[in-house]
Amino acid sequence: MHRTTCTALVAFVLAIAPVVAQPAIAQATAAPAVVQQQKMSLTWEGLGTDGTIPPSQAFCAYDDSGKLGNGGNQNPAIRWQHAPEGTKSFAVVMLDPDVPQDTTKAGREDYTIPENAKRQNFYHWVMFNIPATATEIAAGADSNAVKMGGKSFGKTPLGMRARNDYARFFRKNPGPWGGYDGPCPPFNDARLHHYTITVYALGVPELKIPGAATGHTLQIAMRNHILASASVTGTYTLNKTLLHGIAMPDASSKTGSQ
Repeated sequence: MHRTTCTALVAFVLAIAPVVAQPAIAQATAAPAVVQQQKMSLTWEGLGTDGTIPPSQAFCAYDDSGKLGNGGNQNPAIRWQHAPEGTKSFAVVMLDPDVPQDTTKAGREDYTIPENAKRQNFYHWVMFNIPATATEIAAGADSNAVKMGGKSFGKTPLGMRARNDYARFFRKNPGPWGGYDGPCPPFNDARLHHYTITVYALGVPELKIPGAATGHTLQIAMRNHILASASVTGTYTLNKTLLHGIAMPDASSKTGSQ
């Protein structure tokens, strides 16, 4: 075969050969941005650097002469932020889990309640149906002094004020005992008491329970509606032996989250 014929044949074959598509190069795509929801947080104003509750926020306190009497009983300023989307109301609870089950020996100078004595929950502050627009409760807004018999329960500008557990313990001083009443642990209790304030973000605009509801009633009513919560714990004691090892509160604050 002549060279020119071969060249023409090759050209003819190339001309009729199917074109094979080259695989496309995959383009890198950016991963979708993930927005992290910040955890709900709570700040409790006025706690000492070690978490000690000041006498101004307590129901009972020692005066400058060392005599035991009324404290300031001012509710602390609390602020919360980063409530989740869908929050329609808030609830606030302050709980002391260190109250002795047997209170008959409380306040006896000849007896010390052992640290390992059986304990029970005591609700010091119970509020609910707080508007979803709220982000704080100012100092003294719910309580600013000791009032024997307590404050009335029911609707307030802050929300629904419920009954605290002084109603159970002060049977000789009957009253509504609504809203905030601060710490008053037995001075003869060997255990340091812990007080936890929790703010709950709820998915309902209001809970259908009366203002006379207790902390226990509130916990049951809201348990299926909690979207998020944030807590801070402070401590308090009237036991003078324990007081020697506790720093005096200053004007600091403490922040907690879920």
